[in-house]
Amino acid sequence: MSILDLPEEMYDVIFAHLSLGDVFNCMQVCKKLYWILEKGNSKLWKYHSLKTFPCRPLESKTLRSLSYKSRLMAFKYGWNPMDCCPDTVVLDDFTLMRVKKSKRTRPSYSYQNCVRGKLGFEAGRHSWEITCELGLGDITVIGVATKDDSYTWIRTGLNHDPNFFGIRCDESWGWELNHNWLFQNGVVQKHHSGVPVHYPQSPKCGPNLQVLPKYQIEDRIRVILDMEENTLAFEMNNTFLGVAFRGLPKKRLFPVLGVHKHDVDLTGSVSMVYLGSHFNALSSTSESLRSGLSSSSNSDKSSDSYSDDFPGEDQAISQDGFAAPEEQDVPPPDES
Repeated sequence: MSILDLPEEMYDVIFAHLSLGDVFNCMQVCKKLYWILEKGNSKLWKYHSLKTFPCRPLESKTLRSLSYKSRLMAFKYGWNPMDCCPDTVVLDDFTLMRVKKSKRTRPSYSYQNCVRGKLGFEAGRHSWEITCELGLGDITVIGVATKDDSYTWIRTGLNHDPNFFGIRCDESWGWELNHNWLFQNGVVQKHHSGVPVHYPQSPKCGPNLQVLPKYQIEDRIRVILDMEENTLAFEMNNTFLGVAFRGLPKKRLFPVLGVHKHDVDLTGSVSMVYLGSHFNALSSTSESLRSGLSSSSNSDKSSDSYSDDFPGEDQAISQDGFAAPEEQDVPPPDES
């Protein structure tokens, strides 16, 4: 009798005794195992969720409606508390970044907060969702960046350079939400005329005319990183906005957020939830994503591949200073 002949309810009991990395490896073995194990609200994923971190993050406002597997993904790929500017905290060791009030002696300074994701991407197609609550800064940029200048990044909390806004990183690409600008390497991208490049563009208008409505608090933005075609795109409230950047480097890129406010303390929160590595994990705009990001010659790459959502445990623990939390003492599921 093969393991593939067992009743499906037995898999939760068996695989609960394996590490997440081993579960991920088993999902690579064959398609039947993948489809059995990928069910996000099974006892298997609930057990690993409770074992990995305390209940409070599981019941957070941002993640309450997600499956247990999706909550685990959000935790693995969330904001990195060890890779953010001063006066920036990550609550619950989870996905929430809050900018707290700071005491400063020189109010003429501008205030900059940045945070980077725990894990980066070198291959595949990935998407994560950003939701801002409370107030934004004068400049609020979401996008991706490399890790090459991490020490400069972390120590830059106060910034008095009026020409350097957005994501303070020498290799970064992002969309500024208040003005619909595009930032590259911390600098606003401009047309030859000197006018800032606006994104998203209305397809029927010129470069300096009508654009889509600006971001509103609690709108949901999806960041779509295609490391096969080296592009970065965005989606707002299930509307695909088009490709923002092409020709991204063949380097490991991390989700990033940069918030800049002049003379005023920032209070607010920004949550990030990783959605997965497949276009079919996105919303109904997946077909427009495929046509917008890649040619038809690459369109079947994701259909024959298995889940890439969970890194192996060694990778998740050792990479970029992210240490996994202590496992909780949770009994494995029984057959009932």
